[in-house]
Amino acid sequence: MEENKNVADYATQSPENIEAAFATLNAIGDIKKKLLNNFKTQIKEIAAANSLKEWIHENLGLDDVYTRFSFHKETWNYAYITFQFNDKNADDFIYGINLRGDGSNKDVPIELPEPLKKAIQEKFNIVYQNGRWWIFFNGFESSIRNWSNQSQPWMEVKNGEMKKRIDMIVKNYLDIIGELEL
Repeated sequence: MEENKNVADYATQSPENIEAAFATLNAIGDIKKKLLNNFKTQIKEIAAANSLKEWIHENLGLDDVYTRFSFHKETWNYAYITFQFNDKNADDFIYGINLRGDGSNKDVPIELPEPLKKAIQEKFNIVYQNGRWWIFFNGFESSIRNWSNQSQPWMEVKNGEMKKRIDMIVKNYLDIIGELEL
């Protein structure tokens, strides 16, 4: 609230500031697209550094719901390490282990064999959540969970901190997964 008041006070101090404020407002979509393209490059770098394949939704974080990017090993037949925006405008950012489509029908998740379910439970020390597409997931903290009206996630993309966050999660999951063939 206080920050908005300070910005409004500054923006209304001169005609030039008003013009700059509206120019920024009108360009915000292009600014986000540019930063998301940078983020896509960072995602590819994370995959390469961890010897993984990546998949990135073409319209990541913009006008669609459930846009995501995922990492997997070539040998994994069942699941991905996935990061997903559940809402439009890069909101409700979550991550976890996400199931693949079953092959014959991409709208139906593949069924995990019981021994793999048990191994996942033991490795991750979780109760298997028999969700439709997720074995389990976590949400990011509020400061970076909703990107539509928060500056922090965008600043973290720009300064590389978001890349570090994602890379740390991927490395942690890979350590836990070990030789488990997801």
